[in-house]
Order: sequence, then structure tokens, then C-alpha cells
Amino acid sequence: MAKNRRDKSNGNPSPRRVRSRTHSLDDYRQKRMSEAHTSTRRKIDLNENRNLLKPQRNTLKTTSKYEARTKQIRQEANKQTKRDSKAHEQRLRKRRNNYLILITCVVSMVVYIAVSGMQTLVRPTISYQTVQKGTIDNGKSYEAIIVREEQTYVTDLTGNIHYIIGEGQKVKNGGQVAVIADDASVQSVSQSLMQVDSAIQQVQDKRLGVSDYQQAIYNVQDEINVQMNNYFATLNNTSRVQVYDLRKNIDISLNSRAQIYAQDEFTDNWSLQEDRSNLAYELSTYQNTMVAAQSGVVSYKIDGYEWLNIDMDYYTFSDLIKDRTLMTPQQSNTQALVDEPTFKIVSNDNWQIVTYIPLQDTNNYNIGSRYNITIIDDTNISVSSTLKNIEPYIEENVAKLVFEMSEMLNRTLSQRVIQVIIGDASAQGLKIPLQAIVEKNILIIPSSFIFHDNTVEKVYRQSGNSYVDIPINVQKRDTEEGVVWLLQNVEDSQSIQLNDVLYLPDTGETYVVNEVDTLQGVYKINERFANFMKIKVILSNDEYAVLSNDSDTVVREYDQIISNPKGVEENQLLKNMIIQNE
Repeated sequence: MAKNRRDKSNGNPSPRRVRSRTHSLDDYRQKRMSEAHTSTRRKIDLNENRNLLKPQRNTLKTTSKYEARTKQIRQEANKQTKRDSKAHEQRLRKRRNNYLILITCVVSMVVYIAVSGMQTLVRPTISYQTVQKGTIDNGKSYEAIIVREEQTYVTDLTGNIHYIIGEGQKVKNGGQVAVIADDASVQSVSQSLMQVDSAIQQVQDKRLGVSDYQQAIYNVQDEINVQMNNYFATLNNTSRVQVYDLRKNIDISLNSRAQIYAQDEFTDNWSLQEDRSNLAYELSTYQNTMVAAQSGVVSYKIDGYEWLNIDMDYYTFSDLIKDRTLMTPQQSNTQALVDEPTFKIVSNDNWQIVTYIPLQDTNNYNIGSRYNITIIDDTNISVSSTLKNIEPYIEENVAKLVFEMSEMLNRTLSQRVIQVIIGDASAQGLKIPLQAIVEKNILIIPSSFIFHDNTVEKVYRQSGNSYVDIPINVQKRDTEEGVVWLLQNVEDSQSIQLNDVLYLPDTGETYVVNEVDTLQGVYKINERFANFMKIKVILSNDEYAVLSNDSDTVVREYDQIISNPKGVEENQLLKNMIIQNE
């Protein structure tokens, strides 16, 4: 049956041939059991297949509806998801934009700060100060010793000293300075001599018309008249010294007249001439006139240290300072003693001050520079000097300074060991920082080469075979010397430079610019430009300077000046610089 179903299911059954064969019963049973088992298995398989196929058909139908609904749900979900995704993407995009803006701001701020910092580091910074009035007081004093070219004179006689030349007066070589005399004997003989001279004069006056010395007598009388007239002409301004000089000169003239009278031979009274000759000889034995062996200034202040010179070392200087009480010049005695100094002559108007200062202080001084020195005493004499030498003593950490003066010699003849202040002791005026001062090269040219074009001063400068007019900026004038000073700007080829040739059309004269000097000044801030303004320093210390109050200083109070001018040029625009007030 199963076979038939298979054949039927095949749709084309065909007869089966059966071969005759002989089977045993066991074989047959086994065969039938096998077929039965096979048939049963097939049924089971068929049922299983049917069971499997039937649910599959139902599942397909259910799946189609479900899938449609699911598809719809999915589509709606996808739409919602797309909407949510789009909104989320928009939120993310907005958030990214916010982050980008924030990052951009932060980066911009960082870049700005960095650039500002770099500009601060790269751009130069200048400081300025407002000019104000102030005072500088340089009160530091030093011990010093005065040195002069001095020579003392001694006498080999004993007697009273009669000074012919006063203290501090000049005497020529061979001039009479003093007389050493036995006053009592001299006075007695002098009175007798005066009586004889008076008698001779009475005799000679009667025969003056026939005297061989008539003209000489008249000349002496004229000298006396001139001296008296000069005295009365200046009577209101006459000093005691001038009165003394008049008396001395008249005595000399009268003595000259008496000698002329005595030289004239006359026969009326020979004894008068003989008496005068004897008295004159006797008078010479009682007095001796001291004369100068060289010209110079006479002084009677002797201290025993006239041998000093500027070569003294530090140890000699120190010893002399310790013995300063022994170095006070004393007026020489009115009584002359043998081999004792009577007077001294200073043969040179130039004198020196020697001092020792700490080695570190020498940085403030330059050889050849001018310094005012104040001698500290009751009068506080101030004298201008030139620094001649600086000699360091490393072992003692000091340096010797030698200053030379050519004035005030008479005022210091009585001084030897002194205390001095080098430089002006104090000054008041416009006070500026020392570091604000700059120096400019200035050219010196004759003022005769300058001409005026309206209000502009110009000069003609040679340019090839022709001459061009160049405007100039005069910084300083000297009418006595006939010269002017011009600022030199090496960066401006259109301005006057060193070795330029100037031309004077009126005369055809030429001048080569070859004189250079220096001019001190400061940079004044004017409309953010640096303008050079000349100044003149009258006193300075380590930090500040006080300026003069004249035409040599054009800076005025409340002007703003650059206090650190390093790297700043004249007329430079200060726009790209950081300007700050100190």
C-alpha cells in the first residue's frame, strides 16, 4: 500500500516485476517487520512534516500582518527617531558652536595677552620726570695742604726790622724789601743828617740858577707834585696802604733831592758836604737794606714748611696733618736775629692744593677739569681751580689730588693746612636726574658766515662747483670771539657736517668746519616728540644736577624731560614707545 502510494504519488505507476525466489519463514518475517517499520517511520515522518508545514503556513499569514504593523511602527519610530536625531544633532551642533565660540574667545584672549606681552617686551619703555626746583648740598670736606713756590730770606745782622714792602705786595728783582737797623743810633744819626741836608738846601736854593743840577732838581719837584695831585684826586677812595705808599715815595724823592744837592760842588761851606758824607757813612753802619733776589709776592708769614712741594707722598702728608698746630704761619719778629728768616717771596702766582681722598671717590673727578674749591674757615674763601693730577695709593686705598689755582694767592698767604670742599658746596635751582643728561657734538663756525633769509639763519655750503644755502640751528653764541655753535646731526646729510666748506659770497672767503665741541642737554617731550634742549650744570652729585638760571639753560620749570634717554634720538617720534612717569 505504501508502494502504491508512492507510485500514485509519482503519478505514473508501472507494473512491477516479481522474480520468483524462495524465502525462508524467518526471512519473510524479518522482511515484513522491516517493511512495517519502514512504513511506520514514513508515516511518522509524514505527520511530522505535515505538522511542520501547517504551522509554517499560519506563521506566514500572521507574520505578514505583524510585519506590516511592525513596519508601520518602525516607520513611525524611524520618523520620530529622525526627528529626535535631527533635534539632537541640532543640539549637538549648537553645543559645538558654543564650544567653538568659547574656544575662539579663549584662544583670542591668550593670543592678545601673548601679543601684548611681546609688545611690552619688544617696545622700549621710557620714563619722564617733571622739572622742579631743588637744592644740592655737597658738604663732604677733606684735609689739604697749600703748596707755593716760596723762598725765605735770612739776615746776618741783628737789629730792628723796618719793612719797606707790605704783606702781599709785589717786589721786583733787586727791589728793597726791609731794613735791619739799630733804631736808637739810626734815629740820632738820621736827625743830624736831616739838619745837614736842610742847611745844604738853603745854600743851594740861593744858587739854583747857576747849578749844574738845576734840571734834575726841577724833575724831582715835578715828581712830588704829581704824587700829591694823584693823592688828592683819589682822596675819597684812598686806603691806608695808599697813604703809606705816598709817604714812602715822597721820602724817596726828598732823599733823591738831598743827594743831588750834596753832589753839586759849592765853595760857600765845604764843611756841610763833609759832614753829610760822614753822617751817611755812619748811618750805613747802623742799618742794612735787604733786597729781593727775585720778583714775586712778599710775605712775612713764616711757618718753616716753605720747602713743601706737590711731590709729597701719603705718609708725609699724614704726618704734616698730625702736626698742623706747628704749621700755623707766624708774623716774623720785629727784631732781626742772625740766620733767622725775615721774610719770604712767592715767586709764582700759581699755587697748589694737595689732598688725599678715598680711592672710590676719584670716579667723580677728571684731570684737566675745573672745580671750585671752598676753604673752610671764618671767611669760606671759594677759588676756581684745575685738577692737575690724580695719583692712587692702592695700599692705603686713597688717591692724591693736586689742584692748581692762579687767583686768591694773597688771601691764603697765612694758611698752610686747611679743610676744603671740592666743588660747589651747595646750589639751588632747577634740579634734574643726572642720567637724563645727554651730550651732543657741536660744530664751531665763524658768525661772519651766517646770513638771514627772513627769520631763518643760513650759511652757504660748497656742493661740487656750486654753493647751496643750508638752514642752521644756533645753540650758543660768543660775540667776543665771533663764533657760534651748531648741533651736528650725522644722520641728516642736508645739515652742516664736519669738514664741510662754507662760502662767504661778499669776499669769496671759505672756511672748513673742523672745530668740534660738546654740548650738554636733555630731551624734552613735546607733542610726543623728543626735542633736545641745552642746559648748563652748575653743581651735581651722584644722582642729580642743578642747572644755571641764564640763557645757557633753555629748560624751564614743569617741563617734562626723558629721564632714561638711552636709545632716544633728537626729534624722534615716541608713538611706538611706552611712556611712563617715574
